[in-house]
Amino acid sequence: MSRRRDLLVNNAGTTRFIPLDDLDAVDADTWRAILDISVIGTWQVTAAAVPHLKASGSATIINISSVSGSRALGSSIPYGVSKAAVNHLTRMLAATLGPEIRVNAIAPGLIETPWYDEAPDILEDSREWVAVHTPLRRAGTRRMWPRPPSPWCAPPTRPGMCSPWTAAATWSDGASAMPARSRPVVAPMTARSVVTVTLSG
Repeated sequence: MSRRRDLLVNNAGTTRFIPLDDLDAVDADTWRAILDISVIGTWQVTAAAVPHLKASGSATIINISSVSGSRALGSSIPYGVSKAAVNHLTRMLAATLGPEIRVNAIAPGLIETPWYDEAPDILEDSREWVAVHTPLRRAGTRRMWPRPPSPWCAPPTRPGMCSPWTAAATWSDGASAMPARSRPVVAPMTARSVVTVTLSG
């Protein structure tokens, strides 16, 4: 018996820790390594999954992006550019695959993971930036992430209809777009900022 495929999460990625002002350290191999996984890999997995997702009648694709895709910060220039490409790929796929399949991107800020073990100086600099520029004043952790990342995985609002979220790139970085002392924040994920939204369905 075949199973329904309702959800695809494109979460694979890689980076190189290179200061943004060290242009000489970025070579073509670095660009290829990052773009191959973050952009081409996302495309290949999505293209393979689309026939199965369409068969479900109301499916969702979530691409994991980064705030580096819309701001000049992050582990390296190629990483930020790759995530900007993921954001636009999300918009293009949403326009192409809707209304049967919704496509959204989630753009985390600094999430402390073992990824930073090889770059403790960058981690410390990032912590200092977060402490100044976000109301929460701390980096995220894996425990803060909702499971599943609603509302993008929400069931249809009624039979035959998708939830009306598609082509959205949503920041989950502790609300760095807000002034650091503008308002109290009572939960780790309360101040996410939706930056690009198109409704369909």
